[in-house]
Amino acid sequence: MPFPTSLHVLFLHAASVLGVWSADADFGLPLGTLLYGGFFSLAGFLCLFGAWHARYLPHRDARYGLIALLLTSALWAGAQLIFLLARTELVAYTAYTAGLVVGFSTVWAWLYFCSSYGGYTLHRHPVGIGLGAFVFSVVTLLKITNHQHGLYFSVESIPTPLAPFTISRHTVYWITTSVSYTLVLGGFLLLAARWAQVHGRTRALAGLFGLTLLPVIGNAVGFAVPALAGLYHEPLGVAAFALGVLFFARNAFVTVQEVGRRDEPTLVLGPNAALRAYNTSSTALFPNLGPEALGRPLTQIAPDVAEARAALRPIIDMQKNGSLQYYRITESRLHTGTDLVHLLTLSNITERERTFRAHEQLLHTITESVSDGLFQISFEDGLVYANRALASMLDYPSVEALHSLPATQLFASDGAHRLHEALHNDGTFTGELTCQRCNGTCFTGRVSATLVRNEQGAPAYINGVLVDLTIQKDREAELHAAMEKAEATARLKEYMLANMSHEIRTPLTAILGFSDMIRSETKGTNAEFAARIYQSGKRLERTLESVLTLSALQSGAHALRPTSVHLPTFLDELLGSFRAQAERNQITLQTASPPSNSDHRACIDPDGGRLIMRHLIDNAIKFTPAGGHVTAQAYRSGEQVHFVVKDDGIGIPPASQNLIFESFRQASEGQNRSHEGAGLGLAIVDACTALMGGSVTLKSTVGEGSRFAVQLPLADGSSASSKSTPGAAVSEDK
Repeated sequence: MPFPTSLHVLFLHAASVLGVWSADADFGLPLGTLLYGGFFSLAGFLCLFGAWHARYLPHRDARYGLIALLLTSALWAGAQLIFLLARTELVAYTAYTAGLVVGFSTVWAWLYFCSSYGGYTLHRHPVGIGLGAFVFSVVTLLKITNHQHGLYFSVESIPTPLAPFTISRHTVYWITTSVSYTLVLGGFLLLAARWAQVHGRTRALAGLFGLTLLPVIGNAVGFAVPALAGLYHEPLGVAAFALGVLFFARNAFVTVQEVGRRDEPTLVLGPNAALRAYNTSSTALFPNLGPEALGRPLTQIAPDVAEARAALRPIIDMQKNGSLQYYRITESRLHTGTDLVHLLTLSNITERERTFRAHEQLLHTITESVSDGLFQISFEDGLVYANRALASMLDYPSVEALHSLPATQLFASDGAHRLHEALHNDGTFTGELTCQRCNGTCFTGRVSATLVRNEQGAPAYINGVLVDLTIQKDREAELHAAMEKAEATARLKEYMLANMSHEIRTPLTAILGFSDMIRSETKGTNAEFAARIYQSGKRLERTLESVLTLSALQSGAHALRPTSVHLPTFLDELLGSFRAQAERNQITLQTASPPSNSDHRACIDPDGGRLIMRHLIDNAIKFTPAGGHVTAQAYRSGEQVHFVVKDDGIGIPPASQNLIFESFRQASEGQNRSHEGAGLGLAIVDACTALMGGSVTLKSTVGEGSRFAVQLPLADGSSASSKSTPGAAVSEDK
């Protein structure tokens, strides 16, 4: 049947441009060829047109996959068209080979699209990508080298109703075709798994996807009917699919993709919050969902969700399986192309919400149990949070009575202004403010506050802590009064000591002077009486000197003046002043050799060292019976100076060893004590040692004797002078 002349000329011109045959060739095109050529031309155009519109799809990977599917299908349709119009075996062979290569590319584009559209990651998995690249490379290499091995197909110049050539398919062809259909089927399985998760307008969409399977029937017929010349019909199915999903069912196409890839319960709402679609996860949460629920408003399907959505409340609680569950509502808008829908996704946050609420309850318990007042002041609404301690502190009957209270009613005078000014300048404030109670009375409180800004940087809240300083202020007043009283007592003590020094020293000097004169000028009983008076006066003088010395040490009036001292000479001079006393008591006074690695020279305060050693030696002689021994030792070891005094006297009971360093305390006390003395010697030793930064230790056994050891740190002139306390140096003469 002849074809109309105008169309005949048009196809001849197109074929001439493609170079498949000469434009002046004298033959007509069969009607079947023209019909198939028209179908493939239309399919290629629709695929290109669809690829252009697919760029508006929301998800990138699915968009890229669909565009690749449509572009490769368009190229495949072009290769099929050239094969139909070819009039030389070379052109037919080349076009058919190109169609096979592009067609196999379409298979991988289909897999990429199905994986990304379904929300899977197969298309991005390194193993999947590597395996796909390997299979594609091997199959493509077999196809483009078919002219060398002929294992794939062959072209024979046997005319058919559609083309002047016939395709003979060989073993490798059937193997690769089986692989291709298997991969395509895998893509459908990926899609089916997602479609099963979505309810609402999925049947029509599944039918459109099914259009891609219709060419399989055409291919099967082509394999059995040589007249079809081995053509592939997939581009026709892909074109029909693209036309359907991008222009007639685009809303469902986009919605199913978005909802199907979500594992959490998701509802799709159209205008007036009517249900458009939902996924399978939603049915477990809302048992009344079903086909009859489509088109009904959300208030009828899930009233709790509708109420929370209207109140802009992001978290709802629902009973599920007999327990309270918490869900976060996330709403997003989706442009499906011609429509705007809302996606409501409910995320189960039960564990996190329970943990949060437990922490919130714990924080509430802590804030309500602390004694300090906690508050939050909004710049718009006044006081928005307060704990019970603050309400009690301000004498309000309840926490609720404090709400919306402005800061000017919390802080009296200019306190609120000071607080706002400090927060505006520094962002924080710590200081004392006058606070105002409910009844109008005031008290002093320490306020620590921080300024909190909103997302725009504007001041939003003041978070703060208020501490009632009433008790502290009362204690400070008591301490101040006690300090003034102590200072007055100290001044009285100084006055008494000064007065004692003057009032006792003056007559005592006369007593000592006259008794000494009488003792030297008379004989007999009067001389004996005068000697007793003189001895008692000297004893009183020593007691007075000890009291004044101890007072000077305790008040810090002794100035440390470090000097380089030769310790052996220092010790010999001290012992020399006690020789006469030791001889009178029939006591052997001796020195002990220092350790072999010790030094003989040290920098110490000589007056302090002399004061310590005098009282230790005097104490040892006093409590050592006749025939006993007192041994003294002074040496330097490293950064320490050691003074040691040892005797074999009466010893000190363990119960008294801590008492003897206190003022006016002795091991033997009372009217019947065995030895005279005011009990100040060891107290002076302890005070002087502490002033010089040292320590004193005692080892004593009753009936065997005692050992006193003093350790003093070395001092240099510069550091010592900086530590000196103004005042006269204390010296005490025997």
